Amino acid sequence: IARFGLADVATVGTAPIRGVFQRDGIFGGDAIILAQETLYRLSSGGVQTAFTGTVAGDDLVVMDAGLDNNGDSVVRIATGSAMYKVTGTNVTAETFPDSGNAGATSVAFLSGYWIGTEVGTDFAYYIEPGGSTWTPLEFAAAEYRPDKLKGVVVVGEIAWLLGDSTLEGWRATGDVNSPLAPAGGLKFDVGCKTIHAAVNCRGVLEFVDNDGSVRMMAGADPAIISDYGLTQQIRETSTADIRASFFTKDQHPLYVLTLGESATWAYDLGTKVWTRMESD
Repeated sequence: IARFGLADVATVGTAPIRGVFQRDGIFGGDAIILAQETLYRLSSGGVQTAFTGTVAGDDLVVMDAGLDNNGDSVVRIATGSAMYKVTGTNVTAETFPDSGNAGATSVAFLSGYWIGTEVGTDFAYYIEPGGSTWTPLEFAAAEYRPDKLKGVVVVGEIAWLLGDSTLEGWRATGDVNSPLAPAGGLKFDVGCKTIHAAVNCRGVLEFVDNDGSVRMMAGADPAIISDYGLTQQIRETSTADIRASFFTKDQHPLYVLTLGESATWAYDLGTKVWTRMESD
């Protein structure tokens, strides 16, 4: 399948682009783009508006979004050293998870709950629906086996906690005494290399494991979908230079894996085939 052409929509801010997020129903379907330390809202027509406030740093970030009790859009941004909240026209830093403010490696939204993972620990903190503060007394530790969490990705009703050497699924229970709990049987001895390559691809989790293989959650099995050649390329790429995204084009759902400046590979979830993306 030939690579489709690309068209410029807008030049947004100043490089580097640290993160791009878009979801229908959030901020009117506009894209949320973090360029260097400035956050922008970009419409499909190319109109861009800068939010008030800055997001410190220059590394990749993790973003997710949901609606508050008033139906207003909320985006949260985990930078690896801090957590930020985006509402209205403002972006503000939050205290996460407590007065120590260790910072967040990732963030996700599940059934009204916000879930964030703390730097260098196996703790996943959360805010209950209607809440506004990350509380250190309200945390859940991955129970399957202690290991540091790389991050959390929500797929359907499951929040996947991706650790250095384990993968565990959690869900909202509806129980006020234990609102988040492990989903029975969703525990695997498979680690995650980087949260920036872990993506919800239309209801399927795809990620790079700690051995450098690409895996896809097919049912309840984190099956390997990469061959030895791609795995070797991943192993030869610095972890900081590995990232992934997802989009659909002409009925082809594509997981797009970028390995620094060496290559960009796309996996078609429909045809189950990898292709290397190249441009003239």
